[in-house]
Amino acid sequence: MKRRSHVMLCNGAPEKAVPAKFRRNTKKEALAYEALGPGHANLDVGLPRFVSNVYHLPDRVLDLLELAAYVFCTDRWIGRGAKDAVEYDAWGRKIHYVIKVRDHAFWQRSEVGKALTDALTWATGDESHSFTFVPGHSTPATGLFDREEIQIEARPNVKVALFSGGIDSLAGTVQHLRQEAGPLYLVSHRS
Repeated sequence: MKRRSHVMLCNGAPEKAVPAKFRRNTKKEALAYEALGPGHANLDVGLPRFVSNVYHLPDRVLDLLELAAYVFCTDRWIGRGAKDAVEYDAWGRKIHYVIKVRDHAFWQRSEVGKALTDALTWATGDESHSFTFVPGHSTPATGLFDREEIQIEARPNVKVALFSGGIDSLAGTVQHLRQEAGPLYLVSHRS
């Protein structure tokens, strides 16, 4: 049985932007979050609320956060086969993302696409992840202070650690606090 590839159309990317090699034998899904307007959303990223709390994020950072959210949602959305399967032949998926971005010149760079592809393929164990970036994405400012001129001053010597809430994360945090000086930010997520 030939495994079907998946094409994810993100941020309102048009179907005509799908490369020819991904047009046949693929299942296409459109993903959009609340910033694209009511009635179009099929997931809630929470990005506008996050941006309003930090005042302003550069376009490239916003693109990266959206991309990460779409990859996470896609991973949860597309199954890996039946739970009672004797062999896991459906484990490694082929996923191609067509995503509208703000900083198109950056995302079009071959080394950026390769780094994303390599990292996601390694982290997920999938057969492949690939990207087509489309220019023209924008979102309105989230508030009065969502402007490039307004910056939050960076704090020196800040460390960031992933924190799942499990005992291993707690042990790592305690060890870090005993051995290191300076602020430590714990980062987690809720799906």
